[in-house]
Amino acid sequence: MKDIPTKNPNVQIVMNKGQIKAAAPKAAIEQQNVAVESNVEQAAAETPKRKPGRPVEPTSKRQAELKAKLESGEQKKPGRPVDPNSARQQRLAEMELKRENGEIKRGRPVDPTSERQKRLAEMEARRQDNGGVLRRGRPVDPNSVRQLTIRAAAERELQRLLAAESEAKAKK
Repeated sequence: MKDIPTKNPNVQIVMNKGQIKAAAPKAAIEQQNVAVESNVEQAAAETPKRKPGRPVEPTSKRQAELKAKLESGEQKKPGRPVDPNSARQQRLAEMELKRENGEIKRGRPVDPTSERQKRLAEMEARRQDNGGVLRRGRPVDPNSVRQLTIRAAAERELQRLLAAESEAKAKK
């Protein structure tokens, strides 16, 4: 047996009697350890994390006062205030304005002379000529056995629904 060095430390190539076998014993052992660790991490992730500090009682008198002040406008929302003249706020306002005007161009521009765009335009024209419907594919033969059975099943279902509706009206 001869070991062949590889670039990946997790893979070991062993040559035995003219055959090359790929073996990764490190990976198998590590996979078992990772499975156990992932179960522990998953259990830890499912437990809710406590916030540091004293817990807030939402029904307390202080919380009611803060809520009333926020609603009345007497006190601003806690947190860092927004500077309306900052570069980010100006950029966001500009983006919103462009979005409203439809000036935001995203993605690759469309080439109207391409084969695909010509085909799409032709299909749209055919759709407009047919009253908004474009039929593609093999046409349906209305007298085929399949279409006749589908039509008969639809008629039976309609009759069943009408009978159930008339029975419901009769009971009232």
